[in-house]
Amino acid sequence: MTKSRAFRVGQSFSKLGVLSKASQAEPEAIGGASTASHDSALTLPASAAIGEQAFVSATNTLYMWNGSGWYKIAIVNNAPFWDSTGEPAGSFVLALDGTPTSVTVLAQDSEGLPLTYSYQTGGAMTTMASISQGGAGNRTFTITPDSVGAVGPGLSTGTMTFRASDGINVLSKQSTFTINFVFPHKSSRARGHLYVANYQAGKDNQTNWDRDIKDSGSSPWGPGNMRIGDADTNSTNNVIEKNRPREGIMRIGTSPYQPRGFSWTFSTYYLGRMMVRNKDTSSLVLPQSGNWTLEGWCMIYSYGQASNNYSSVQVNDHGIVTTENYDNTGGGMALVVNVANKKVNLRVSTGSTESVLITGVNEICRRNPSGYTWGATEAPWFHWAIVNNGGTIKLYTNGRLEGSASQPYDFNTTSGDLMFGCTKYAANLQPQIGQSSSNDMEILPGYLTDMRLVKSAVYTSEFSPPSQFLDTIANTTLHISAKRAPLLDVSTIEHTVEYFGGYVSNSSTITGTNHPYMGSSQNYTPYDHLTYDPAVHGGSYFRRAAGHEGAMRFIGSAMTFTADFSVSFWYKMENFGYLGDDSGVIAMGDGTGVNDFDQLSLLWYETSNVYYYRTRVGGNGVNRTSFGPAILNQWAYVCIQRSGSTVTFHINGKLLSSETNSNSLNCNYLGWGYHGGTTQSNYNNGRFYMCDLHVLNGSTLPSTAPPAELRETGAAVHHLKGDDQAYYSATHDHHWSDHLDYYMAYSGTSAGQIQVLNDSPPGFSKYHSIDFPGSGSGSSGNFNGGLRTDPPNREQRIGDSWSGNSVRKGALTVSFWFKAGDVSGTQYLYYAGESGGDWLDAGLAIYLSGSTLYLKVNTEDTVTSGQITKTGISAGTWYHVAATVGNLGGVTFHVDGVLQGRFEITNRALDGSDFPKKSGYVFLGCTGESSPGSFYNGQLADINATGKAQYPQDMNPTTLTKTNSTSHETVTASNVKLLAANGASVTTEGTGNGTHTITAIGSPTLSNFGPAGAPGSWKSIYFDGTNDGLSVSASADWQFASGDDFCIEFWWWCEAWQGSGNTSFFNVGNSYGSGDFQLYRRGADSQIKVWNGSSAILNTPTGAADLIDSYWPAINNWNHLALTRKSGKIILWYNGAPSQVGDITSNTDTLNGGTGNVLYIGQAINGQERFKGYISQFRWVKGDCVYEENFTVPGESIYF
Repeated sequence: MTKSRAFRVGQSFSKLGVLSKASQAEPEAIGGASTASHDSALTLPASAAIGEQAFVSATNTLYMWNGSGWYKIAIVNNAPFWDSTGEPAGSFVLALDGTPTSVTVLAQDSEGLPLTYSYQTGGAMTTMASISQGGAGNRTFTITPDSVGAVGPGLSTGTMTFRASDGINVLSKQSTFTINFVFPHKSSRARGHLYVANYQAGKDNQTNWDRDIKDSGSSPWGPGNMRIGDADTNSTNNVIEKNRPREGIMRIGTSPYQPRGFSWTFSTYYLGRMMVRNKDTSSLVLPQSGNWTLEGWCMIYSYGQASNNYSSVQVNDHGIVTTENYDNTGGGMALVVNVANKKVNLRVSTGSTESVLITGVNEICRRNPSGYTWGATEAPWFHWAIVNNGGTIKLYTNGRLEGSASQPYDFNTTSGDLMFGCTKYAANLQPQIGQSSSNDMEILPGYLTDMRLVKSAVYTSEFSPPSQFLDTIANTTLHISAKRAPLLDVSTIEHTVEYFGGYVSNSSTITGTNHPYMGSSQNYTPYDHLTYDPAVHGGSYFRRAAGHEGAMRFIGSAMTFTADFSVSFWYKMENFGYLGDDSGVIAMGDGTGVNDFDQLSLLWYETSNVYYYRTRVGGNGVNRTSFGPAILNQWAYVCIQRSGSTVTFHINGKLLSSETNSNSLNCNYLGWGYHGGTTQSNYNNGRFYMCDLHVLNGSTLPSTAPPAELRETGAAVHHLKGDDQAYYSATHDHHWSDHLDYYMAYSGTSAGQIQVLNDSPPGFSKYHSIDFPGSGSGSSGNFNGGLRTDPPNREQRIGDSWSGNSVRKGALTVSFWFKAGDVSGTQYLYYAGESGGDWLDAGLAIYLSGSTLYLKVNTEDTVTSGQITKTGISAGTWYHVAATVGNLGGVTFHVDGVLQGRFEITNRALDGSDFPKKSGYVFLGCTGESSPGSFYNGQLADINATGKAQYPQDMNPTTLTKTNSTSHETVTASNVKLLAANGASVTTEGTGNGTHTITAIGSPTLSNFGPAGAPGSWKSIYFDGTNDGLSVSASADWQFASGDDFCIEFWWWCEAWQGSGNTSFFNVGNSYGSGDFQLYRRGADSQIKVWNGSSAILNTPTGAADLIDSYWPAINNWNHLALTRKSGKIILWYNGAPSQVGDITSNTDTLNGGTGNVLYIGQAINGQERFKGYISQFRWVKGDCVYEENFTVPGESIYF
């Protein structure tokens, strides 16, 4: 039956005689004839009066009777359109400081219908920002950028599609949003990227240090059911860390999921090396005529050493990668680092003779160690790439071209393997007994990571080294990816990767058998800038030492397995001295006797110096030799499951064992890192990491393969994520020394000693603070009342340099928040330097003396180089402190972002014996004396030590625009008068006003070469030092009147200074030497100077001459310079730190005597003093100093 409702349509027709959208409104009387509504066209009446109309609701259609039938009437439905004032822009750049971007849109509808607004997101938008909608008409969209911790460094792009709808038609416009986070402060290690030791206090609901471990499962282990530090039930030391400050279990910030990736370290003493076994007939061949690229990252920690003799050079080259046929059948190649000149060479071999095909020209490290100690002299990471493009090979290091040559023949054979970390192929990776190990094999003493072979020419010109993990792109035939543990080939071919070594005696000959463990996987990579967050990436339970104090045991619940079950976790065992039979990875049982942990166990056993796995199920132990050697020195994923009556053990997804057992297994006692009970020990001897323990009772995991990220708890009865560190650090040590990741020496676990408090600086939302008691006792290694760890400069001599960024060489920033409990007496908050009797040598101290806060720097022999004070400190108030030492020795001290003073460190030794000390420590809350004293009563939070100048400026390589900067500052667009050396050509002006003409002098060339971490859009210009330069058309923009604020900044890489003459960065004026304005390096005194037309008004310190010219990495390294003036104060910022001698506070010079002068870049006005090297991101700003002396303190932990 037809359902009818009456409404009128007589006034709803448009001038065209067709129905407008008004007729689609809710039926109501609007004048004219009434119209019946029908459910469908099938129910329309068989006849009607001519002109009568009917509405069919099912199809939203109007019909009219014309005397012979029902005819559909066309409906006009005009779409909305954007108002001229309300169409969203095509692109937006989000602010780095979290400032929201508001977009208000407005559309119109020709029929006057109301519009509703909405949006859709795409790309990385939901990660980049949070979005809210409101305002008048719900038309305003507020986009708030997330932090770099959420987004990650580098360029991120997302889209928003703004929509306006009239209920039928939808108008849309897509806008692109970008945010380009430069490398965050919290990156790690000073060598390839920043080093930061960021000491965080615990998260929400955290109690004291390691007292309670967070179990996220449905039947969590609670306090009293965990014995950590000593698992012997007969011992009184069965609480966490009691009286064992340097041993036992700690919760640390590292995991197999950590985002910085992994590398493999090689040992000359143990002949550590890596072999890639060929699985087919073509994938590892490097053809003469085909295109291919072989690349990776390398770091060398000593030069010339071949075994345990560190006092003399023993080899000429260190091998990076070699083809199998290099030294036997011929036709191979080897990439090596030459010990004498610190350059990379590509060698080829015919089998009987070898020669250098390409000789490198760029040093990767400028100093050779004299008297080797671990970590004393390390060259940071460098990127290497060998590219064949049409038969011509090009060799690159750090994106710079080393040279090119024709490839003489195919490298490698159809069955040939690849060897990493040496040059001499050895069958089964084992040279003959008695062979001279070091000289013959040219072992690499260092690290390799992210090695990739692609059968195409990936790089055809110079480039910036990758700042993110390499992708397994099309045509990749080998990729030992750095992203995840373990280090395996992730290409589709999946070549077998083997890690092996041998023993070496003092006579430098191989005396032992082949050993698979001489090297290790380290979470130390060139990608240390990527953000680690334990809540996302998890953490580890770490056992530093052997014995009872090195075990962890959980006492039971929900661990009796009667049906299906799954127990899975990650482990890493390194630096072991001896693992006896039945040394435990994991052992579970009922805890009742000698064999109380034999129900379900994974153990090690040893034969002929090689370790294998042993499994136990229901007391039945089986050696699993056929699996091959146990995985040690790198992360391994263990998955133990029972499905039905079959119990399986998998290691890294590979089946270890399978056996039948359907019995009930009482596993309520779980031992991690040992195997034994009341009378049996079998503890592991070495450093043992455990992560992501996940237990299911009644079900199994769908896959035994290693998970790619920290798992969700789901149905797990127990889940230890390790995301609950009482402290953690952004740094990840890669050596054998005791860094913060390994322990913080303390012995307090109760009131009156070191605590974690649920109290944090203003605005902090995630982390809290460490509370120091103000008293204590102890000696070296037991800092009761204080904490000790290694400093950021421990393994970095000031004089070391490399072909990368020098912004962090010799520089240091220490920052933290503090709240004093009282302001009486002397209280040390932070001390970095020597310890013991010489604890005041070469140290930086921040301490309270009454209500006065001191920053003091001592050089060698306790000579005070300078100090700065801040008076009026009050108890119970949070203060932010930042002490910065610049590249050239300038020290600044800020409290709550306000500059308190500045001084220069003079006569700094280049060998690391002076400040900052290469072999000292960091002490928190106490002094560094043999018997610590001057204990601090109060709280510290967000303690951050960075191997670069971070405050007040944190210079990072980014492509400049009219409004951004290399630091956290912003720029007024109209004040940017010139952007050069960042465009599509040598003469292209960037995003400045675009009103100047840039002319090439000579033949400067455009390059993609830039600092490590520079974005892909980076451009630089190369000047040859003889004929090349740039001129920029005459303009009043180049003149600064006496009251003008300004900023001139650029990045530069100098290959060589002009000897004893001057080298000009820029010069503008009427004539050279009179009335002109110039920034230059003066050869006579090796200083960088500013010329005002008649004299040098500013120069770098005299004591910095050697730093700039000889050891200092001004040569063949990227540096940033900024010359600024604000309210008469001129500052020369060298890599983010003020670097002039003295303060120039009342400068009223008119710089550049005329308004019609040409600006010259890379040379002087007279065509002399030419710069040799690269200049990039040259920006001239008038009316804005850009870089300020003060800063806004962080509103959240710097780590996030």
